[in-house]
Amino acid sequence: MCNNTFKIAYCGVIAAISAVLMFASAFAGLVYVAPALAGFFIWTVKRITSVKWAVMCYFVSSAVIFLTTAQLDAALMFVGFLGYYPLIAEPLSNRKVIGYIGKLAVFNAAVIGIFQITTFVTGIDAIKADMFLGKYTAIAVLALGNATFIMYDKAARVVFLFFDALILPKLRHN
Repeated sequence: MCNNTFKIAYCGVIAAISAVLMFASAFAGLVYVAPALAGFFIWTVKRITSVKWAVMCYFVSSAVIFLTTAQLDAALMFVGFLGYYPLIAEPLSNRKVIGYIGKLAVFNAAVIGIFQITTFVTGIDAIKADMFLGKYTAIAVLALGNATFIMYDKAARVVFLFFDALILPKLRHN
């Protein structure tokens, strides 16, 4: 089933689907949902072909998304975390406590990096000090982000199980 022609075609289709999903980030409320869904599609490349092809598809998708998506924060969330996280989630899930510490460390590093890039690119540095909780705003937002990430990680596991149980057997059968 997985000859090179299939792999190239599948990666191209997934990169295109990811880019189209990212156009939905222009609608209110989908700024973070669209990159998460696009990341799940990148993960299917790993399950159907290999990690090497999934990483290549991630880089191609990232380039296309950066060139075409109007929402900078959604593009940064895809490139900086949600695009590659499904690829590294499974290896980290094999270890309970150390895996969660690793997942949270990757998430926090990505979010802090994305925040720094966004404030540098937009030039909005004063917003850091003038937020509603003052100097504790960043800590509160990061804590809420960690809680949201834990829910996202649990939802990702359900999506992975659903794909493996219902969709992957049908793809391998044909």
